Amino acid sequence: MYLPDSAVLITRFFTDSAVGEVVDFMPVAGEAATDTHRLVRMVRCVRGRMRFAVDVAKARIEDGDVRVSLELEAGQVRGMVLESAADGPPRAVGVAEISGLFDDTVRFWNDWLARST
Repeated sequence: MYLPDSAVLITRFFTDSAVGEVVDFMPVAGEAATDTHRLVRMVRCVRGRMRFAVDVAKARIEDGDVRVSLELEAGQVRGMVLESAADGPPRAVGVAEISGLFDDTVRFWNDWLARST
C-alpha cells in the first residue's frame, strides 16, 4: 500500500506473532540538481519479533550481491540507502537519518499535494 497522499510504498508482513514493514521511498526534499538517485529501504518491526532477509541483486551493484539478515523487536527500525552513483554496496543508515529522510519525503508530498487543485 502507499502511505496516504504520498509516493511512499509500505509492504506489510504478518506472522502469527509479529507484524513487520518494509518502507521504500525516494527522498526528494533538497534534491535539486544531482546525478545521484537514492532509494531508501526502511525495515521496521511493528509488533512482536520478526526476522527480515534483505537481498540486493548483483545486477544492481558492482560489488556483487548484498544479503542482510535482521531480527527486530517491536519498535526497532533499520535502513539502507541505494544510490545510483555510489561506489560499492548499499550504505547502512542510522535511525535518526532514516527518520529524517522519511519525514522530509512525506512532507514534500504533503506540500506538493497542498498546491494541487
